[in-house]
Amino acid sequence: ADIDAYRRIVSGDCTADEVETLFGLLARLFANTPQRSEAQARTYVDASRDAVRERERDPGARFATKRDQLVTRDHPFWRHWTNADLDEFDAATACDFYDAGFASPDGFRVAIVGSLPDDATLTRLVDAYLAPLPGRAQVRAAYPRAEEFGFVKGEAPITAEACEPLGASFPARGPVEAVVRATTAAAVTDDDQQLARARSRWSWPVRVGASKGSTDEEKAEERLPGGGRGGGA
Repeated sequence: ADIDAYRRIVSGDCTADEVETLFGLLARLFANTPQRSEAQARTYVDASRDAVRERERDPGARFATKRDQLVTRDHPFWRHWTNADLDEFDAATACDFYDAGFASPDGFRVAIVGSLPDDATLTRLVDAYLAPLPGRAQVRAAYPRAEEFGFVKGEAPITAEACEPLGASFPARGPVEAVVRATTAAAVTDDDQQLARARSRWSWPVRVGASKGSTDEEKAEERLPGGGRGGGA
């Protein structure tokens, strides 16, 4: 289960004789609230700090971070974690958000494909496992912050059409130039004196269209502006 910018997603797969088991697991996702653990929350924060440190050591990751800042106008939803963010991380709010998001299948669209049982059996499974699950009114009562988080809105289900755009977009005008500095020889971190490895990325604008070259090298050369050559390391 996952929550991204505009969707709540549940996915899974099974063999043809395990369809009912899959329905049972789906029902448990909505019916059972996960247990909360302060120890697991601390472990998550510690692991995230390690990921932040590794990202700062990787020139390629710094390049990707700057790219994401430019193409989303540094929108908070796509902003990468920092240690300052982790200092303010509220595990209780994060759990409240997840619990409210998967408190009810109301508003979800379930697509089932593959080798399936007959329609009558599928109807029975839906009636047995999904129909008894809580609706919007029960979610609002059990999770007071559900409406604050946007998972409940009045009496109508939340639909794609009702979602408000997050406001992330490409820069209004271009080209946009940015310099990403990441030394590859003497980067000092809290546990290393220098980078064990380094990567560089070079990119060029390319032409889009049919190629006239007869070899891969000629076709690649034609795609470069002016038909020139370029290289990277």
